[in-house]
Amino acid sequence: AVVSTQSTGDEEYDINMLTGFLKLFLRELPEPIIPFNQYPIVENAINNDRSCGHEATLTTLKRVVHDLPEPNKSTFKYLILHLVRVAHEEENQMDEHNLSIIFGPSLLGNHPDKANLLVDLPIQNTAIERIITNYRTIFK
Repeated sequence: AVVSTQSTGDEEYDINMLTGFLKLFLRELPEPIIPFNQYPIVENAINNDRSCGHEATLTTLKRVVHDLPEPNKSTFKYLILHLVRVAHEEENQMDEHNLSIIFGPSLLGNHPDKANLLVDLPIQNTAIERIITNYRTIFK
C-alpha cells in the first residue's frame, strides 16, 4: 500500500493517520459538533429535500449552523473550509461526497438513545455533503 505523506521540514507525517486522529477526536466528544438536539432539524431538512426543494434545505442547514454555540460554530466552519479545500485539491481523489462519508458520522453523530446506523448514515452524509458543497451560502 502507498502511504501518503507530507513533509513539515524535518519530519514527515502520514495524512491518513492524522485524518484518523481527527475523526477519533470528533467521535470521542461527549456531544458532536452539531449537537444532538439539532439532529431532528437536520434529519427533517434532508428527508424533505425532494418535496420542499434544495433551497429550503440549505436555509435550514444554514440556520442550524448559525444557531450552534460559538465554539462549535468556529470549529465547524474551520473544518468545513478545510474539507472544501481538500475537495478542490487537484492531486486528491476525495470529492465532497467522499469527504462527507468520512466525516458525516463524526460531525453529526447518532444520539445514543436513538441510534439507527442504517437510517442515520445517509442523512449525515447528505447533510455534510450539502454543507461542504454550499460552504459560501451556509457561512455567509
